[in-house]
Amino acid sequence: MTSLLKPDFVRMPLDEAYRVLVAKTLETSADEDAWPIDSARRETLAAARELGEKPTAARFLSVRAERVRERFAQADAQASGKALRTCEEAQLKRFPIPKLRSGTLTLLLAVLAYLAGTAADRWTSDGHIVNLLAAPFLGILLWNLMIYALLIIRSAVRPFASKKSADAERTSGARSLLEAIIRKTAALKLTRERRTFAAQMLVLLEPQICAMAARAFHLAAAAFAAGILASIAVRGIGTAYLVGWESTWFADDPVRVAQILEAIYGWLPAAFAPLPALTPETVAAMNLTAGGAQNASPWLVALMSLLLIVVIVPRLLLAGFLPRSRRSQRSR
Repeated sequence: MTSLLKPDFVRMPLDEAYRVLVAKTLETSADEDAWPIDSARRETLAAARELGEKPTAARFLSVRAERVRERFAQADAQASGKALRTCEEAQLKRFPIPKLRSGTLTLLLAVLAYLAGTAADRWTSDGHIVNLLAAPFLGILLWNLMIYALLIIRSAVRPFASKKSADAERTSGARSLLEAIIRKTAALKLTRERRTFAAQMLVLLEPQICAMAARAFHLAAAAFAAGILASIAVRGIGTAYLVGWESTWFADDPVRVAQILEAIYGWLPAAFAPLPALTPETVAAMNLTAGGAQNASPWLVALMSLLLIVVIVPRLLLAGFLPRSRRSQRSR
């Protein structure tokens, strides 16, 4: 179908790419009586003559596809006695765009993440003692900051990346698994012919599939942080938390600990973090191994504010800004 064209990929609106794929499927699935061997070449040459010299690849494919679909519709109309327009509509109904069922998967992932988050604060506290240097909580913040940095870097590099390097950027692991599940469920109830069409159509819908998977993971990350926040808030009603720190490497270095805590909490406005001054003396008095501790209320408010500002709000914004559809797709 694209033998006269040099590009391997052509960018065109999704509805046009869909009609091109329908025409391609009609050609490849028809027997020789309905579509003789030389029919494809005749339609290619006819489309070239109609468009004149040097048509764009997208325009050529679109015009040729319409000619092919019209030929098949005319044959169907003669065989069935129906109107040409009715037969053209029947072609599109025969090859529907696969429905991308991601809502249930997204909800399930978010619920599981929330439930995991409600138990995660137990990782950062021993009973009613909260360790401000606990690795799991710091890891959550660092992980999300790293994700944001990677997204910014990828957005900056993408305009200069070649197609080959862009293909190499495809995600793996859990996100790829989610994308595969969306693909499978989109073609679950289709016949073999429609399943073949759906497999090719899903290539055109790949940007949407990737956006759905990314949205699901952004919402899951927000739900995980919300679970931690809710657990801390609810447990704080009936638990008298005490806050402090303990460390093997910084046990005798409260100055370094004060610097770490200042880096984590110091940038928060006072309304979000009504914390005491983080001086070496104040921090030394919070050393849990020396029996020190403080009332956890202001620290828990600061911790919850961090989760809200660093994780929940950015993740929800990222999920909201992801495109739900793409006007332009690539057709092979």
